[in-house]
Amino acid sequence: LFQGVQRLYSADWDRPWGDEKPHSTMVFIGIQLPEEEIRAAFAGLKKEPALQHHNT
Repeated sequence: LFQGVQRLYSADWDRPWGDEKPHSTMVFIGIQLPEEEIRAAFAGLKKEPALQHHNT
């Protein structure tokens, strides 16, 4: 669980996933937030699949 107010952020562990499919949800609360800019910034962070190395 991540929570931020102004420029102060904290992080805490939540409960284990158990049998649930892991997923994340982000909620932004504010006035006149630049939605398209926020979406574009996060879209640019998509992780590329990791290359697997095999020892032969």
